[in-house]
Amino acid sequence: MRRSIATVSLSGNLEEKLAAIAAAKFDAVEIFENDLLFFDGTARDVRRMADELGLKIVLFQPFRDFEAVPETQFRRNLDRAERKFDLMDELGAKMILVCSSVSPLAVDDDDLAAAQLHELAERAAARGIKVGYEALMAGELFVVPGKMNKALVAARRFLTQEAQAHLNQRFYEEVPVRERKRNRGDVESAAARTADSLPTR
Repeated sequence: MRRSIATVSLSGNLEEKLAAIAAAKFDAVEIFENDLLFFDGTARDVRRMADELGLKIVLFQPFRDFEAVPETQFRRNLDRAERKFDLMDELGAKMILVCSSVSPLAVDDDDLAAAQLHELAERAAARGIKVGYEALMAGELFVVPGKMNKALVAARRFLTQEAQAHLNQRFYEEVPVRERKRNRGDVESAAARTADSLPTR
């Protein structure tokens, strides 16, 4: 299993970030677009630096303001996506992260958003690329399956952390014991087991 970190998580220029990531014993990296924009070189140069440091570029991010837009803008967005795919070919990245749209042109239409994201995924697949999706709670719109889930995500945009914790607890308590997918402490226990199983260097 690869251990990866995004360049946006570190300070410094891109060359410094990649060196720090390799020194911290990560073996993969997610390239943040702004780091490329301020890098004095090409995408192929970045790939070469990563290779020399033993890092695999696994993801390019973010791709913004894509879905739930009118047809004319959607076609422009697909053209924009193809240019990002070209860039990813130079980087050697095989996954792109799409953030939920904050475009003023976007409409609140889950079916339209899903259809447009599907077409993006089909185009990406034709080039050997996978698409990840991040439902930003800071965004104007977000795609979350199920009306209840969508309402809960929307609510979390303005609830305090204390209120969110209370809401989580109430939902947990109302699920019959036999239907609960996990018990309290399961996530922490699983994380501890995973950490114990990782090889040390």
